[in-house]
Amino acid sequence: MKNEYNTGHGYLKLGEYHLHYVSRVQNLKFLLFVAFTVSVMFERLGKNGREFEEKTKQHIDEYADAGLRTLILAYRELDEEEYNIFNKEFMEANNLVSADREQVVEEISEMIEKELILLGATAVEDKLQNGVC
Repeated sequence: MKNEYNTGHGYLKLGEYHLHYVSRVQNLKFLLFVAFTVSVMFERLGKNGREFEEKTKQHIDEYADAGLRTLILAYRELDEEEYNIFNKEFMEANNLVSADREQVVEEISEMIEKELILLGATAVEDKLQNGVC
């Protein structure tokens, strides 16, 4: 019996607080989930993905005033063809053995990290920030 919740793959770029994860839900559609820093996310939202933008910005300001590190969360659906093209190119880029590997992976990721729908924001206390060498 085939697993109905067949997960795809994830990509984590810690230096820029950038995460995306693709999951196949009930073998019907692919969902792309993305977490970014505030500076990047809002420019990648689609027209239909901005319903909670102003309220989320208010929350982000409150979190920042409290000294918390914030991430913006968003998603979008991918059709199977779009996912298959992306996945092939992403895997090839991820397996490169060259100095520009990270740049190529980033460029491939940006192909699907667009027209996103805002989910909201999250915040965490970053105790490592002070006194880190």
